[in-house]
Amino acid sequence: MHGERTTSKDKFRIWWMPTGWRPSDVIEKYPVSYIKDVYHQEKYMPASSNYLKAWSLTQLTVTFLIMMFLIVQLVEISKPGIFVYGFFIFYSVYCYTSLMDRDKYAWILELVRCIIAFSIINYYGDWFTLNKFLPLGTTILSVYFIISAFVSIAFEYFEFKNNILPTSASIRH
Repeated sequence: MHGERTTSKDKFRIWWMPTGWRPSDVIEKYPVSYIKDVYHQEKYMPASSNYLKAWSLTQLTVTFLIMMFLIVQLVEISKPGIFVYGFFIFYSVYCYTSLMDRDKYAWILELVRCIIAFSIINYYGDWFTLNKFLPLGTTILSVYFIISAFVSIAFEYFEFKNNILPTSASIRH
């Protein structure tokens, strides 16, 4: 069957063949590269300073706390508010992972995140009833969002633009 067109039989067989099976003509026409030795594959590991790692852990922790607050307050938050909150959590994760990848636009994403956060606070008058549980909670969160934007700008200006990378001895494999 080598070199022939895909037959009707192949179109039917594909549903019962093992994962990755393809007709021979498809293999020839659309070759796929496979990893031959998974044990010696070069892993994705962008260089990160200890400052970036610490800040990323801080971002992860705050995002986790914000997410836990959503779960606790799920009944109290309006249905549209839940979707706004969920989008904000998703976008927050995208922002700090972009920073971890040393994306040159991460600081812009973080500024947009800060604007979104302040828009949410302005619209609802509070961070989804946070002040009921923690007096000045919205103020504390607002300060965090501002600090987060400035820290992202600082990473871009001081570490990423100057291409300061940690030495290979400080990166653990």
